[in-house]
Amino acid sequence: MAGRSKKQRRTTFFRWFSGFFRHRPRNGRRRQPRRSWRRLYFLLPLFSCLVFFLSYYFLPPVYRDELAYRGRLLFTESASVSIYEHAIDLYDLFFSGSYIESGLVAEADSCLYAGLPESQRELVILRNRAYLLGYDQQRRNPAWVAYRLYYRGPDKKVPPRPSSFESDPRLQNPVQSRDYTGSGFDRGHMAPNYAIAKCYGDEAQKETFLMSNISPQRHELNAGLWKNLEMRAINNYTPRYRELWVITGPVYESQPARTIPSGVALPEAFFKIFLDEFDGRVRCSAFMMPQDADRRGKLTRKLCSIDDIEEKTGLRFFPQLSEDTRSLLKSRRARKAW
Repeated sequence: MAGRSKKQRRTTFFRWFSGFFRHRPRNGRRRQPRRSWRRLYFLLPLFSCLVFFLSYYFLPPVYRDELAYRGRLLFTESASVSIYEHAIDLYDLFFSGSYIESGLVAEADSCLYAGLPESQRELVILRNRAYLLGYDQQRRNPAWVAYRLYYRGPDKKVPPRPSSFESDPRLQNPVQSRDYTGSGFDRGHMAPNYAIAKCYGDEAQKETFLMSNISPQRHELNAGLWKNLEMRAINNYTPRYRELWVITGPVYESQPARTIPSGVALPEAFFKIFLDEFDGRVRCSAFMMPQDADRRGKLTRKLCSIDDIEEKTGLRFFPQLSEDTRSLLKSRRARKAW
């Protein structure tokens, strides 16, 4: 072999390469040609790579950036996102048609997308470092709370949880922490403590312990499915989508609303709306959870449309969108939890 010329070695290689794909009858018998799986195994990866690189080259810069980001996330960061979730997200982004042109540009650092939710009830608007809320002084509950989550990396440290809740001095007759004592209900955060702390730090976290951010929740919900959704949003959704707009709040079935002994209105359920924006296009995922939700239940079973939430709360979300866009967005129900 060492004495053979370069030309002879090249000829031998090409003969081997062509023979790799050629059907060879055994024992001198002529047989009908069969599909060569070896050929498929060899060509399919090459073809896939070729299609990928050609497609990547002709993509708009914003899509190339998204693919590069996904690659970094998958191979260099320990974010809790599976390969399956990456594949589903890219399918939704490129092929599914689940995103809708919004016609809006998101305001920098605003925790609201497309305007304040509109309400038929009189609400007090309270602004905090990391979230905004509309407070219903008659029900002594927030009617809605809006916040924006960002991906801060897998190693972002979270400050310790504050030890106590505080009344909000901006309100007349503010709710006190003791108003929940002995009620049988948890002090349920609407803007979540952990997620706000991870995105905005300890001062913003302390503001989530203002009683204006609190609604009565059964412990099974507060420590169960509701918490699961909050943790999924900060640990799984934010690395996948980089940032999210969230609106959350209580739902009252009975009129007038029932109350706990201190007079704080008792919701029958809670809603949460996630909005994901990419290159001027948006999609939403909305949930509604009753107080008695099974803590081991599946999030997908709690999906609903924004229409459902508007009907039960009397709120009107995303008022700055055109009516056609808003109607399309709020009528859709996500097929499954992101």
